[in-house]
Amino acid sequence: MSEEFYESEFDQYVEEYDNMHKFSTRHSGFDTSYFDLYKVNILQQEFKTRINEPLKILNFGCGIGKSESIMIQKFPHCHIHSIDVSKKSVEYGLEKNKDLLKQITYIHFDGIHLPFTEKFDIIFIANVFHHIEFQYHKEILINLKNALAPDGYLYMFEHNPANPLTMKAVKDCCFDGNARLLSTNYTRSLYKEAGFSFIEINYTLFFPAFLQSLSFLERFMTFIPIGAQYYCKAR
Repeated sequence: MSEEFYESEFDQYVEEYDNMHKFSTRHSGFDTSYFDLYKVNILQQEFKTRINEPLKILNFGCGIGKSESIMIQKFPHCHIHSIDVSKKSVEYGLEKNKDLLKQITYIHFDGIHLPFTEKFDIIFIANVFHHIEFQYHKEILINLKNALAPDGYLYMFEHNPANPLTMKAVKDCCFDGNARLLSTNYTRSLYKEAGFSFIEINYTLFFPAFLQSLSFLERFMTFIPIGAQYYCKAR
């Protein structure tokens, strides 16, 4: 994988990332921050008995640093390692979260090889793998598996290619121009090949903003394959 390609591709979108994301998700009716909060709320629910522990979290493909402040709100004693192939994105995240750097370490990396030896309780990957060439998926997942603590979990969120509104949002998004979405069948097989011993697929984001009053139902719908996104939980 060419680090230079991905770095230059995402560096050009740093300043306008939020506006482009807002445009591509406009049909949902939600502000873009809703999607960041939604994902971290899932982590909080899954780790509700460990919220006050000094958890180590890896944010793989952190982008411009939108999730870190939410993670610290939900896990007040955590430390986050945030890494990305885009140097400008890492620099933007550093500035954006400059008041939280006691709990965040930002690192620019090559996209494949993790730049540390720590073991993590949570590995968080939010809509990253559809930007990575498929030939590198297995190698990256093996590296991530080796970075998990014995009782840790990896959460990978991805767009659901079976949802037509998701496909519309991807088509409308400038920085998704080179994206290749991952089907859940592919994702499950990939994790098996990478050697994960536990793999669970859950679908998310079923209701637009005008039906948000029904969102409490989503926790009962995670098996229905029409959610706008899904996440793979693995260990």
